[in-house]
Amino acid sequence: MNYNYIWDNNIVLDFLLDRYKVSPRIYDLFEEFLKFGKIYISSSQIHNIEYIFFKERKKIKSFKDCKIEWNEFLNEIYFIKTPSYFDRRNMLFNNDIEDYLIELSAKIINARIITRDKKFIQNSDLAVSINDFFTLEKESKPKNINFLDLHSQYLSIHNEVDNGIDQIIKNTAFIGGKQVKQFEENFANYCQAKYCVGVGNGTDALTIALKSLDIGKDDEIITAANSFIATSEAITASGAKVVFVDCDPKWYTIDVSKIEEKITEKTKAIIPVHLYGQPADMDAISSLAKKYNLYVVEDAAQAHGASYYGSPVGTLGDVACFSFYPGKNLGAYGDGGAIVTNNEQLAKKCRMLANHGRLEKYTHEMEGYNSRLDGLQAAVLSVKLKYLDAWNQKRNSIAEYYLKNLIVSGVKLPRKMKNVQHVYHLFVVQAERRDELREFLKENGISTGIHYPVSLPHQKAYKYLGHKPGNFPVSEKLSETILSLPIYPELKKSQLDYIISKIKSFYE
Repeated sequence: MNYNYIWDNNIVLDFLLDRYKVSPRIYDLFEEFLKFGKIYISSSQIHNIEYIFFKERKKIKSFKDCKIEWNEFLNEIYFIKTPSYFDRRNMLFNNDIEDYLIELSAKIINARIITRDKKFIQNSDLAVSINDFFTLEKESKPKNINFLDLHSQYLSIHNEVDNGIDQIIKNTAFIGGKQVKQFEENFANYCQAKYCVGVGNGTDALTIALKSLDIGKDDEIITAANSFIATSEAITASGAKVVFVDCDPKWYTIDVSKIEEKITEKTKAIIPVHLYGQPADMDAISSLAKKYNLYVVEDAAQAHGASYYGSPVGTLGDVACFSFYPGKNLGAYGDGGAIVTNNEQLAKKCRMLANHGRLEKYTHEMEGYNSRLDGLQAAVLSVKLKYLDAWNQKRNSIAEYYLKNLIVSGVKLPRKMKNVQHVYHLFVVQAERRDELREFLKENGISTGIHYPVSLPHQKAYKYLGHKPGNFPVSEKLSETILSLPIYPELKKSQLDYIISKIKSFYE
């Protein structure tokens, strides 16, 4: 369905009271929504609808032809909370306050309103008739496809999220508290780990994890050349030196065949990045770490729910770090992060470092940081965690659709390692004439991304390391060809077909 829709009272009642003579296409409308969309109503409507429904029902002797009962209907609809603000200057406010409240709710979810009230249609740009609805859906083509659609995700869980946030505000549990503790326990269980420490963001998670391992000045940490700068800047923030390794041309994760040549007597740890949702080759990395007595710190910021040979990321090294940036597979409504480990002493030290070097108020065993997961974000994450596996499964389905149907000369599709569970945080292809293709897709309403346009060793921030062109040939080539296509659970098949058709038309 191309739009979200709120049903006006008259449309709901036409359906519930079997008024097909008034609304001849009312059952067609309901069937359309059962297949392709969600029926929304404003919270301001429910009491009025309920009152009229039961009042009118008493007047009618038989309801044998009714398609659905009241409680059944409640199970089919989604409520949008009516906003608490009003604009008295609004024309609709002065003409019909109930219509105005419905329109306010519609604006929250970027919806249109289906009604047979001609005055409502005349006074509101959002109101349409049933016939208008079918025309809009038939004529509208997928357009303005966002790279990510967090708003649609919110709509699918908004009642639970709003309730969770309301509870935090009601109990003023903004820092720490029951909700944070509960999320930490749930996320540790999800990762099949013993301990989880919530922190302010994913970058802090990496920095604190390294500090907890007593990594600092004169130490060297090996990591991937193809990643976001948070990985490498956390190394520098810990006081250590960044040592980059090129990425594997097949998987885009760190090239394990090139790690050993970078190990020196100063090397203390390896940070593999589970890039784009695919785990790094952890058996080979763990083998090297054991051989040279090195720590392994997983950067799992893009891999919530991924696994390697049946073991979840987060349990494949000494400690793992997650980001809950809003765009992640498990994203907060602001910054957030977590450190996961099976080491009790490591978890204790991370918790102290994240909270000014203390476990009790005003008793500081060391200098630390102010980096805590707040209650509001924990409330949001607790709701989303319940849906993470289902969302990841949808991402895999979308990825499979791309892999099956986006077969065109000029585009190289990503590959998945055997025995891993990929969660497709990003769907990254290599494209000839990448920049031209990206501009073409933009002109056709399709947003894309590049992850990442400049490899880390060649960022200005690391000029002091003296790297030259050609030192990291794979990541340098990828920076010129990779393109991230839209992938998120709410992406529709019609949108996927549109994206694929536009890419094919560019090359053919």
